[in-house]
Amino acid sequence: MSQIIFTGGLGNQMFEYALYLGMLHRGRKPKINTGIITRHKTHNGFELCDVFNIDRASLDIVNSGRVGGDLTLLAQRCLKGLCCYFEDQGVYSEEVFSTSKALISGFWQNERYFSDISDEVRKAFTFRGIDQRNQLLGDEMSGCNSVSVHIRRGDYLMYDYFQACTPEYYRRAIEFIISRVEKPLFFVFSDDLAWSGKFMEECGVEYRLVDHNRGKDSYKDMYLMSRCRHYIIANSSFSWWGAWLGEDEGKTVACPSEWFKGKTNYKCPAGWVRIKV
Repeated sequence: MSQIIFTGGLGNQMFEYALYLGMLHRGRKPKINTGIITRHKTHNGFELCDVFNIDRASLDIVNSGRVGGDLTLLAQRCLKGLCCYFEDQGVYSEEVFSTSKALISGFWQNERYFSDISDEVRKAFTFRGIDQRNQLLGDEMSGCNSVSVHIRRGDYLMYDYFQACTPEYYRRAIEFIISRVEKPLFFVFSDDLAWSGKFMEECGVEYRLVDHNRGKDSYKDMYLMSRCRHYIIANSSFSWWGAWLGEDEGKTVACPSEWFKGKTNYKCPAGWVRIKV
């Protein structure tokens, strides 16, 4: 029986869980391997069951301890293709649904892995624990021409593998939204609010910084994103899901033309509008 390795922050875990649901839909019964995410805690660790209406008791979770994480890492690095099916990032592979290898490793950031069960995925990702302050702000967002803007800098400026979306990208995206949306109100989500506030001031648009969800409450920013009517996302799985979960039928989504530096692979649905990074 295969195990899907869960790693990364909340957005990545959501893609991995969507693959898990896709495998269940096809008659497979994979286990969820949380060894690495427990061994090397990223952001808030394995948090799907805390954030969404997902019953942890119903999941077959293995390798949730330190030893399990070490064993999983050892299998990944030393046994590689012998026992582990690795994702070729950016390339959809139907083969993952039929592999007999013990471990399945990747981020699976492609809507095709779950497009046939999108309603089930949306139901699974029903937020829990949303407090009154965020509920009221979400209602306000859904009642105006709100635009979620995700500006991610932080770790994206630290590592060459990533690339932070440029100011030019955000200017072009804002201009595009203005050309499509009447009197937009931009709600800005960022890990660098000081930079983002200054930038939005220079753009001369009406905006508000969302600054009250931190630490374990960070996921509530995704809830608020999903309540907006339009989107400017970063090359981030967090705002990808915020936009994907948005229910406004007339939503406009502006997304980066390039996801990783120098990579041609692309992760956004066909209906979203690519803006040059």
